[in-house]
Amino acid sequence: MSRRITHHEEEITGIQEAEEYAKAHEKHGRLIYGPFLKEMKTLNMSGRCLEVGAGPGLFTSLFAEENPGVHITVTDISPDMVDLAKKRTADKRIRDRLDFGLCDVKDDQSVERLGRFDMVYSIYSLHHWDNPERCILNLLRAVKDGGLLYMGDLKRVWWLYYMPFMSGDIQQIMASYRPGEIKGMLERHDIERVEIRTLFPFFLQSVIVRH
Repeated sequence: MSRRITHHEEEITGIQEAEEYAKAHEKHGRLIYGPFLKEMKTLNMSGRCLEVGAGPGLFTSLFAEENPGVHITVTDISPDMVDLAKKRTADKRIRDRLDFGLCDVKDDQSVERLGRFDMVYSIYSLHHWDNPERCILNLLRAVKDGGLLYMGDLKRVWWLYYMPFMSGDIQQIMASYRPGEIKGMLERHDIERVEIRTLFPFFLQSVIVRH
């Protein structure tokens, strides 16, 4: 089995770096987020949602546009990213369905103060968390009874270890988790209503936990 290799990205600091990050990813937004948007659409969610690790709000905009029945509390650990997300959604029709705030998913109180939601979701964050079990438990506490937690992320695949080069994207995939590893984290806390799906192009996966 291909072992997980931790990958540390340089922290994005300052509004200029945040804007450069957003511009670099924006033109490929549909490609990067499409599989998760398509799957989340089938969940027919409405009501209050919490987005954790929203960055500059690229996924936020796409998700809100496709799901008019949701009101989203948009959060990130970086104040610069939150400010940029506010700026980039200011002139859009979705703006009146968005709130913004800071959130450190590792901090119990940081998540708790936001309240409880019909759906809590995070995209491309799981493989970055230093203590994923604690982060997942914190997010589950923010889910209302009958709600769900959705995490979309990369999935570690064995064949990448035979690639002749190691780009930053490949390193991130190698830092991600296998479905069995995620199930193990959840089973240790008696969390059983879990579905893990592999999504095309096969190094993506979703984790759905129903409360």
